[in-house]
Amino acid sequence: MLSEADLMCLHDVLQHIFNSGVRSGLSSVDLVALCWAASEGKGGFNFDSDVHKQVEEVFDRKPEYLKLYESLHAVNPEFSMDEFKRQLATRVGHFQILYGSAVQAGYDGCIERLSFLGENFKWTVAYLQSRGVDGNTSLDKMMRIFFAGSPDAVPASVYSERIYKFQKALTYNPEKSE
Repeated sequence: MLSEADLMCLHDVLQHIFNSGVRSGLSSVDLVALCWAASEGKGGFNFDSDVHKQVEEVFDRKPEYLKLYESLHAVNPEFSMDEFKRQLATRVGHFQILYGSAVQAGYDGCIERLSFLGENFKWTVAYLQSRGVDGNTSLDKMMRIFFAGSPDAVPASVYSERIYKFQKALTYNPEKSE
């Protein structure tokens, strides 16, 4: 069963999804489940060293990365290329979208702004849609794309475990447990 704090967090996320004005065509319940699987609704910043290696390998082939770095560096000349590459490999906010994935989907702001629930949700949806996710996509396929980069890949088991816990909490019936 989810705690009262967990339920409040999920309520906030779901309320934001309904009130955001973002018409995604995606299942609201699946988006909340994705959020729960990502961070148990807690958000934050989480660096991924495996993704960082990939960023290093592809950086020169991603013009959107260099363009954004140059604009951020113009505002803050002390902002280094190494720090920017590290940020690209960081999962951000409630949905834990990779900053690099949001940039690929068209996001052109700083990592801190992406941590706000509204921005985080908007760019998570944009990224999913850019990868072909729509209202007919199963939650399993959505998770594979979002957490592992491909509909054929297998995401880390922690995400599946969180989804199972979330789905179990949604179907919890106290009358049947007595």
